[in-house]
Amino acid sequence: MTLAGTLLCEVRGVGPDLLAAQGGWWYRGEYRLAPDPAGTLLVHQVRLLDGR
Repeated sequence: MTLAGTLLCEVRGVGPDLLAAQGGWWYRGEYRLAPDPAGTLLVHQVRLLDGR
């Protein structure tokens, strides 16, 4: 499988535990690092930006 497109990654001054990747105009993926008893938990959350 071949994927084509553009991925914009930007690090904002929100905190040291957040990386945001925006895919076009309609969604934004946010990756956060959270403490976990086993070490560190990577949490991925997709936010819709189109107003729905």
